[in-house]
Amino acid sequence: MLLADRLGSFIVRGLNACGVILSAYIGPMLAAVVIRNIRDFFGHRVPVNTTNILGLVALQYFLAMTLMGMRLWEPAALAAPLVTMLILQTVLMGAVRLFRGLPLYGRELRCSDHRRGWLRLRP
Repeated sequence: MLLADRLGSFIVRGLNACGVILSAYIGPMLAAVVIRNIRDFFGHRVPVNTTNILGLVALQYFLAMTLMGMRLWEPAALAAPLVTMLILQTVLMGAVRLFRGLPLYGRELRCSDHRRGWLRLRP
């Protein structure tokens, strides 16, 4: 993991020097993919248990650092626009299903199964 981290930091620096701006985690992720594929090609087993434990520790550390630095008023300001968009999308999809689904499949008995599946209606 340290090798992937170091190689990835060089990848990110090289891409930044070329004018390509990427997040800091993209380079180590690409390096880890290359290392894993090389190991698989040559038949070396990856220690899955050790990798899982290290991944869990890194995830817990990341979440702790992220939550400690979070400013709660910023996501709270987005709640009203998100709820508004959700309501509008729900109304729009209901209208599409009602006005497009029913005429599309007709009212014949043989089309009822298709219409019921598209409209998510239960018998």
